[in-house]
Amino acid sequence: MPNCFSNNYITRFIAKKFYRNTEDEKDVQDGDKVSFKEGFMAWLSFILVFLFVMICSPLFKAIYTPLSQIKTSVPIYTGAGAKPYTFSWIVTPGVLIIIATYIGGMLQGCKVKEITIILGKTIKQMVKSCITIVSIVALAKVMGYSGMIKSIADVLVVITGSFYPLIAPIIGALGTFITGSDTSANVLFGELQVQAAGSIGANPYWIAAGNVMGATAGKMISPQSIAVATAATGIVGSEGKILNSTLKVCIFYIVLAGLIVFFYGPIFGF
Repeated sequence: MPNCFSNNYITRFIAKKFYRNTEDEKDVQDGDKVSFKEGFMAWLSFILVFLFVMICSPLFKAIYTPLSQIKTSVPIYTGAGAKPYTFSWIVTPGVLIIIATYIGGMLQGCKVKEITIILGKTIKQMVKSCITIVSIVALAKVMGYSGMIKSIADVLVVITGSFYPLIAPIIGALGTFITGSDTSANVLFGELQVQAAGSIGANPYWIAAGNVMGATAGKMISPQSIAVATAATGIVGSEGKILNSTLKVCIFYIVLAGLIVFFYGPIFGF
């Protein structure tokens, strides 16, 4: 949370200091004033999403426990150590977002039919991206379960030795690039980073933090994330151009993160 606030203020300072556009500010000042009610109604769907996700989380067990029982289990693999895959119909964030959107839309004066039509058009618009995302996630799962990703990372540990902290963020970025998720990258490589830290005598928490830093950088070049962004903004086909633009920033980010992990660790006793 402190990182979020600090990054927010730094970004606002830089934007105001170096990228200030007086014409845009004038347009905003000349625009009509927005009342509290209008602003609240505009934000209503987002407010409901936040409330539903919070209330239906394990923080509120009285609500979460009964709702989490509404689920369907599907046995995909039946061999040794098999566990059925469980679909939770209510406490899944995606379902809660849809419910909040319908309620928020109706409170804003939209009819259920109109909301459903918009939902259908959105799904149609994102079909290609959904196929891309599913394919990438499937590839990531296969690589993870087969040990391919871990094998690649193990080789890097052997090659780099005591310089491993320099590439810890690179491994995190690789995980996000493949999976499209910071969380998945940390799940894939978190234990590896801890083991590597132990083998070189480094603080495991510090090296794991390096993985997190790299994972956030990998988000900029993740094909899955770019596919979602282009579909949501209606610029499908611009993936290559976006990747080319973000790649430079990502490389700088990863190099800087590697230097921080490598040098700051010994200095501050990490």
